[in-house]
Amino acid sequence: MKIWSHPEIARLRTSRGPAWGAFAGRLVLAAVFLYAGTLKILNPQEFLLDVRSFQLLGDPWAAFLSLGLPWLEVFCALALILGGWWRGACGLIAGMLVVFGLAFVQAWMRDLDVTCGCFGKSENKTNFAQSLTIDATLLGLTAVVWWGRSRLERIQKHTSI
Repeated sequence: MKIWSHPEIARLRTSRGPAWGAFAGRLVLAAVFLYAGTLKILNPQEFLLDVRSFQLLGDPWAAFLSLGLPWLEVFCALALILGGWWRGACGLIAGMLVVFGLAFVQAWMRDLDVTCGCFGKSENKTNFAQSLTIDATLLGLTAVVWWGRSRLERIQKHTSI
């Protein structure tokens, strides 16, 4: 099977703007969450220390989060890559990003000395402005994927009638 005959690529060749943006955004978002989740899966003890540094969850909840969240990130990334459950993946990613953002804000307001843990072990303490900017950018990218993909589906629905 040639790559250009794949149904998703064929749809992109016949459409403009939002479809390409949603497709590229979906791959970038998937790559970010696949990378971040994999790093956490490979070193769950370090991620547990990062989760505890936010002082939001006590044990055993912090341990449950540090073991489960990375797998959820990887699952969402795979759902975006495969495209079948992209709506659910976008919704879960948006929810995670909002929670991450709120965790950063509360840590900043409480003047906590935290390490993010988002992309593996870091010796540096979290730069709150940088972390919130990354979080907001990824949330915006999630919105682009959702909007572009939804628009493409509406266009295809109306043109196939």
